[in-house]
Amino acid sequence: MEIVLNSHLGVYEWGKLFRAGHAEELTIDLTNVEFAYPSGTVALSLVVNYRGENGKPTELTLPEDPEDNDVVTYLNRVDLFDSLPREVRIFQDLSSLKHHARNPSHKFTEVHVLQEEGLEDASTVVQEFLQRHVEQWRRPYEAFNEVLLNARDHSRASETNGAEGSELKFGVLHVQVYENQLELAIGDIGDGVRKSLNTCPDHDFRRSTTAIRATLERGISRFSHMPDRERGGGLRRVKNAVARMGGKLDLRSYEGSAHLANGELEYNRYQNPFPGTLARIDLPSRDRR
Repeated sequence: MEIVLNSHLGVYEWGKLFRAGHAEELTIDLTNVEFAYPSGTVALSLVVNYRGENGKPTELTLPEDPEDNDVVTYLNRVDLFDSLPREVRIFQDLSSLKHHARNPSHKFTEVHVLQEEGLEDASTVVQEFLQRHVEQWRRPYEAFNEVLLNARDHSRASETNGAEGSELKFGVLHVQVYENQLELAIGDIGDGVRKSLNTCPDHDFRRSTTAIRATLERGISRFSHMPDRERGGGLRRVKNAVARMGGKLDLRSYEGSAHLANGELEYNRYQNPFPGTLARIDLPSRDRR
């Protein structure tokens, strides 16, 4: 199976990537990509790592002269290629890209491979990024922090909820500021929203879409049976905060997804479920609202 990605590797491409995640043979053609967004790089990283864990090969087709291609050098700078599993085949020579340094400006971007201990620090990574580089994004950090904490929670059910054996297999975070737009995507290969919520004895969700709707609209959490817990209902607060700031939110977990734009929520159910959770937030700066 071959997927030819469009010029913008972003939110409209992640469904295409997830549908191909179960193919026996897969080639992903990036030669047409002119700009890579966090949602696209996170989805690409999740899919190829999921396939690698299941012993399925993936071939990435890159432009003939990687060093002269802005997208390839960018993906190298944010460590995408270093995060790929050994089952990924790239026939172009990328050794000449090693000298490209990260961009230290206000457009600074960063991709992190988040094994279990790394995901614990994801909120700190984003907070430090915003504080160091982008003054106007300090206030909305609280909403970002909540979605990061929820991504960590849903990536694996905790042992205290009787879910021994659950584990985070792979996670990745990408933050980007570009032309007064802040974009964040975080994803994992883990238990997903439905399984995580069902570790609470009060819940028995049969579909991921139902579970996603419950957490976004009713504030349902896997701690619902613990009224004295400090946290809970976090994704509903995230949804409300993003709506107030005129932003967009996408959440995908297994076969379910939710999309928030212009303050309105839409839900979809996919035929080809993909394990784990992917969340994306886009926020305009204050002067663009």
